[in-house]
Amino acid sequence: IERLRKMGLSSRLIIDCSHDNTIYNGEKVYQRQEVVCEDVRRQMRDNHEIKGIMLETYLVAGQQKIPSTIEELKSFDKSTLVRGQSITDGCLDMDTTKRLVRGLYQDMTTKTFHMG
Repeated sequence: IERLRKMGLSSRLIIDCSHDNTIYNGEKVYQRQEVVCEDVRRQMRDNHEIKGIMLETYLVAGQQKIPSTIEELKSFDKSTLVRGQSITDGCLDMDTTKRLVRGLYQDMTTKTFHMG
C-alpha cells in the first residue's frame, strides 16, 4: 500500500481470491479461494484500504475440459458436459460463494470493518 502511495496511485485494493493466490504445490487449486477469502476478510478488519474481493464462481463447482482442436471436437461426446460448470478456470459453486459473501456482508453490517 505504501508503494502505491509513493507512486501517486490509489491505495484502495480489490483482492483476487483466485488465480495466483490459490497456487499450492505449483498448481492452481480453485477450492483454496475459500481460505484466501477468509484470510482477506480478517485483513479487512484492520486494513481499510481493502475495498473488496473477486471470486471465480459458476453454478457447479470445478472445471471441465473441452477439446482444443477441431479434430478432437469432431469425436467429442458433448453429452459428457455438465451444465453450469466452467470450461475455463476452476470455480467455486454458487452455494459456497453465497456463504463467503454473506460472511463479508455480516462483517460490514456489524461494523467489524468499514468500507469508507
